[in-house]
Amino acid sequence: MARIQSSINETLPWMDQNNLNQSDSLIVIVDMIKGFVEAGNMADPKIAETIPAHLQLFKALPLADHLYFVDAHLKDCQEFASFPEHCLKGSQESEIVDALKEDSLHSKIIYKNSTNGFLAPDFIDHLDDYMRYNRFIITGCCSDICVLQFTLSLQTYIHEHDLKKQVYVVMDAIDTYHMEGVHDAKRFNEVSYQLLSAAGVRFVKMKEGTK
Repeated sequence: MARIQSSINETLPWMDQNNLNQSDSLIVIVDMIKGFVEAGNMADPKIAETIPAHLQLFKALPLADHLYFVDAHLKDCQEFASFPEHCLKGSQESEIVDALKEDSLHSKIIYKNSTNGFLAPDFIDHLDDYMRYNRFIITGCCSDICVLQFTLSLQTYIHEHDLKKQVYVVMDAIDTYHMEGVHDAKRFNEVSYQLLSAAGVRFVKMKEGTK
């Protein structure tokens, strides 16, 4: 954890308008949808505790663009061989949570059929459009699945092409589900932080003392 703590060197002052070209930044909100936050086979209401940090981030960076990834699976989706059925396309589970829905109406939304939004056709087929941003700020769930996979893929792409860009994760705006005896949220969050830190992703917090 020492490496992670040393990388958490930027809190709210990092978002000072005098120090940041906000229009150069993309906030990526991963799967903050009802099927992961409110009800369904993969839902954990505790993830809703990240919503205030999301709203604070949006307020702190009013000129940044927003991109939402949304799970929207077909009934016979191959992913259901690995995970319980969840977030069917057109269902309530596949809706963005109410607290963020108004913001999403003014944002780009990409629907995905797998855990890795980087591979969603509406993202990977338009990489040149997204690479105009120099700063990517990642939030959402689940920290060890969809957030982790997208963020590592993005960071790997940036490294592969020697791009001068930085990827951040907002620690108090990500979380994962807890399932007793099966999926320990605390442990998987910590593993996610370690993997992201090792890849060069930097961490920020909206509030001191969180996570």
